[in-house]
Amino acid sequence: MPMLANAFAFHFVSIQMTKQYNALVEDLNENNLENLNNVHATSAGLKAFSAWWCNESLEVARQCMGGHGYSSFSGLPHVLQDWAVNCTWEGDNTVLAQQTSRFLLSAYKKKMKGKPLNGFLKYMEECDLNGSISFKNHSDLLDHKQVQFRALCWLSTYLVNFCFTRLKEEKSKGKSSEEATDEIRVDLITSAQAHSYLYILFCFIQVIEETKEPEIREILSKLCSLFALHRIEQFLRYFLEGGYMNGNQARIVSRSVRKLCSEVREVSVSLVDSFNLPDFLLRSPLGRKDGNIYQAYIEKVKSSPVNQTQITPYFNTVIKPLTHTS
Repeated sequence: MPMLANAFAFHFVSIQMTKQYNALVEDLNENNLENLNNVHATSAGLKAFSAWWCNESLEVARQCMGGHGYSSFSGLPHVLQDWAVNCTWEGDNTVLAQQTSRFLLSAYKKKMKGKPLNGFLKYMEECDLNGSISFKNHSDLLDHKQVQFRALCWLSTYLVNFCFTRLKEEKSKGKSSEEATDEIRVDLITSAQAHSYLYILFCFIQVIEETKEPEIREILSKLCSLFALHRIEQFLRYFLEGGYMNGNQARIVSRSVRKLCSEVREVSVSLVDSFNLPDFLLRSPLGRKDGNIYQAYIEKVKSSPVNQTQITPYFNTVIKPLTHTS
């Protein structure tokens, strides 16, 4: 169910990035470079983490099918094979993620010098790293702006601050800028990941606010909460380490994720169908739209050339000498 929530989240952020790209093209035509670095850094992080997520999710989906997932008839093995290249397409995803983290470090240095931050990055100025979150139950956690978004704002700022502090410490030991960066490279990737998920949540919340139909808004709200809380659960170590949450609150987060999984599961088939992927594109009897998967599976196997009754041309010359003795 978190995979399904992520699928919607990445879909909505892709729409927003398309709008940003079109606006950037117009700016560049007028020699306005103000938003270039921001769009580049955001898209670099999103590309890296969405590609990694797709790759991991395809394998999870394949394993969820058990033996059927191993079969080429599931349609997933060839998709997994074709998709994996996207994690190193036009550069390693790790390198792309570092472009995002360098941008965040640069912005944080400006903040520490008292310079104002523009656009989305203003969340770093408004975040209080010494503060803590206040929620007592599952219902409190469903507040997208005051709980989920603020929590990921804190997380992203906390991780960038951690990298900023560590970088200064390593340089104080006499290390060069490159050597110091090598020491914190793993943490830089994590900070880029947190920032990317924060931006995705921001776009998801925008979609919910723009949705007029109450029923659709309710479903999207549950998906948004599942996406946000699943990501918060992923980073619970940092929330506890930084004192932003306590142990009881961490347990509430994990229980809320399980509860939302159950609620989303009730409408999961309709949510998957909403992508409206045709059967000829899926090429999988197990994913067919009418749900008649097993009969279609059997017919597919029967129609395979391997299972035809006609003897293959090479049987008498190649196989028979190996299986029959004179």
